[in-house]
Order: sequence, then structure tokens, then C-alpha cells
Amino acid sequence: MPGDWTEIANSDAAEYGGSGVGNRGRAVALAVPAHGRPHSIALTLPPLGAVFLKPPPPEEEGEILEADAEVADDVLAETESALAED
Repeated sequence: MPGDWTEIANSDAAEYGGSGVGNRGRAVALAVPAHGRPHSIALTLPPLGAVFLKPPPPEEEGEILEADAEVADDVLAETESALAED
């Protein structure tokens, strides 16, 4: 499902005594096909932890959600930055 997914729980969050590795509260599914699906999402997963996401609300019938190029660039930059830190 495309759109803005909300991170509702992260077992590695600082408030649970973890290191705070996560997705800053959200992740965006883009119209980038992967594994036979029309959309994909890039996630930062904590080591030895779990992340729980809430999908975006369903779209109105006939409305099409398309990935915004600026959002896609931001997500890519964040992902590359996170990978460079490792």
C-alpha cells in the first residue's frame, strides 16, 4: 500500500532503554516495484529489535496516490546517510 506509514512502536526506542535506531516515526512507501509488488518501502531496522508500522488510511475510490519526487529524494538521502554512518 503506497503512502506515509506511521511507526507506532519500536522496541529499540530510547524511551524503552534502546539505542534509538529506527525510522524517526514514519516511512514512505513509494511506487517502486519490488518482490512482485507495485510499491516498496525502505526501512531502518534496529538490531535485535522490532518495528511496528501502521498503514496510511485507505484512499477515496478512484483517487490515485503517486510518489512525490521530492519525498522520494528525501527518503533516498536519509537512507544513504544512515548507510554511510554504519
